[in-house]
Amino acid sequence: MNQIIVDTTSSFRWKALGWAVEQQTKADGFVAFLNNNHINYPNDPFPNRLFIGVKRVISFSNNDAFTALRQAHDEHPSFLVGYWGYDLKNQLEKLTSRNSDRLGFPDAYFVEPEWVIDFEADTAIVYG
Repeated sequence: MNQIIVDTTSSFRWKALGWAVEQQTKADGFVAFLNNNHINYPNDPFPNRLFIGVKRVISFSNNDAFTALRQAHDEHPSFLVGYWGYDLKNQLEKLTSRNSDRLGFPDAYFVEPEWVIDFEADTAIVYG
């Protein structure tokens, strides 16, 4: 973890986002940015966080994606970022979908990012 003091977080954030997009053109390119928009949440705001690159992709080969993600995190605790697809509801309840899957995205996709940058008031904390 490295902590960097920055003059303006906004300027540094835009530079980091530009660098991240350049990294996305690589074979293992992955970028996700979470922005709290300065909204006060009941249980503390989540950080403004940028995820870049891929150290590992979590495999969801079995039918229980939730357990697979938990096991992956238990075996190697780290930042994990990704998404849950809509049709995972079928694993939780006896439901089905009649809509065709035209995009072909997996039901779940998570990665351990190579770099994580947290943006705070006057600092950026870099993990990786």
